[in-house]
Amino acid sequence: MVLINRNEKRIRGLDYHGSIGKVASRGLDCYESIGRMTSRDLDYYDFIGKVAGRSLGYHESIGKVTGRGLDYHDSIGKITSRGLDCHETIGKVTSRGLGHYKTSLNTNN
Repeated sequence: MVLINRNEKRIRGLDYHGSIGKVASRGLDCYESIGRMTSRDLDYYDFIGKVAGRSLGYHESIGKVTGRGLDYHDSIGKITSRGLDCHETIGKVTSRGLGHYKTSLNTNN
């Protein structure tokens, strides 16, 4: 299933989620709520901002995620890393390992 709404998107994978924007994809299950996605893998989530990566398990609500790992979570700020299991609430995480956590007010998982 491919959803095409407003903004521009080019994705090649599966399990994309969004509701506002435009999806131009060769996969299935493409969704987005607000913002833009550009990726070639699976399980990308973007609510507000932009996701550009080639991996899986990207989650973002406000800010920007750019990485080649898996299981990235960002609520406010920016994450740039090549590891896995990176969680950030407010601020910036830059790492290449696993199990990096940074919290200012609360933690989003």
